[in-house]
Amino acid sequence: MTKRLAAGAVSAAVVAVGVTGLSTSPAAAAADPFTVEFTCNTLPFNKQFTWEPTVTPTFTGSGATQKIVLAMSDMPGLSPAPLNGTITGALTLTVGDAPVAATGNGTAVAAGNAPIPVMPMSGDYAGSTADPEIEITKADFVVTSSGVVVDINCEKGDDVVFPTPTPTPTPTPTPTPTQKPEDGEKEGVPAEGTAKFTCTLETLGSPFTYDPKVTMSGSRAKAGDSKVNLRATFTDIPGLAPLPIENGTMKINASALIGGKKVNFSSTSTVNVATKAKVPVPTLKSSITTDEDAVGGDHRVQVRLR
Repeated sequence: MTKRLAAGAVSAAVVAVGVTGLSTSPAAAAADPFTVEFTCNTLPFNKQFTWEPTVTPTFTGSGATQKIVLAMSDMPGLSPAPLNGTITGALTLTVGDAPVAATGNGTAVAAGNAPIPVMPMSGDYAGSTADPEIEITKADFVVTSSGVVVDINCEKGDDVVFPTPTPTPTPTPTPTPTQKPEDGEKEGVPAEGTAKFTCTLETLGSPFTYDPKVTMSGSRAKAGDSKVNLRATFTDIPGLAPLPIENGTMKINASALIGGKKVNFSSTSTVNVATKAKVPVPTLKSSITTDEDAVGGDHRVQVRLR
């Protein structure tokens, strides 16, 4: 494909060069825009999509110090959560008969499912800018946002087949702790109920609901003690993580209204679960002081989790 220099494009090219931070050159020219049909894949999600960006090349410099700058239209919206991070990119292309590697980096800021802006990328080029043929065969990007890293690999063509990635070994799930009194303690009759929570997965900003079955019991070290050790268990949190969780730290705090008094619970556990697998909740512990054998006449418990 031949790209002819667009008349009157010198001033526009100078602005584009200023944006990318390249040094000022005595001559700059833009070639005709063109499109590329890419087939792309995202890792680790292994989700494929097509992308047909419009590419606008600009040449700057002269002799052996020439550069080509390639501006590309936005990538399709891929993330259900807002992006606020960084993006790096690399293009494999030929200009005339000369191979060129162009790179760039920028910010990845977009609303959920909104198109993702792509920064200009540039590379060194030694050759004529009078009538070059430009062909981009490959584009690779890395998007990092909220601690999540996604590789986006694109190849020219509509019949590209990407290899199936080797699956990550499934970690051994963390066993759900059992609820039982300490040695020598006398266990009370558990109270059970179902809670309803509206939650947000903070890393990705994804809302979800959590309706766990809650079981709470108390026990005394010996009959007649005023101190009652409390234990609360929750059924698993829904599986939402798009990546496996390996040796993750889970900290959970809860507040409950028991017998008209606010009681705080807490616990910490190590989490190992596969992608989108349910996450076990550790047993929460607390204590109250009472001489009653039953607390809260209707056994209703109000709980807040964070």
